Amino acid sequence: MSEPTPKQLAFIDDISAATGIGFTGRTKQEASDYIDENIGLYRDLIEAEMESSHGDWGCRDD
Repeated sequence: MSEPTPKQLAFIDDISAATGIGFTGRTKQEASDYIDENIGLYRDLIEAEMESSHGDWGCRDD
């Protein structure tokens, strides 16, 4: 099994910092699974943070 890529590990660090969900895997596949399982929550948290900082300004849903 191959190790996670540097790009995967950097993104996992961002996800973990935002969500508090740690990564304990050791393979590229486990890294991919972690990202797939947590990316939705990560994006929701980033979006909520942006809205709280900037309000509705720049919202593309209008």
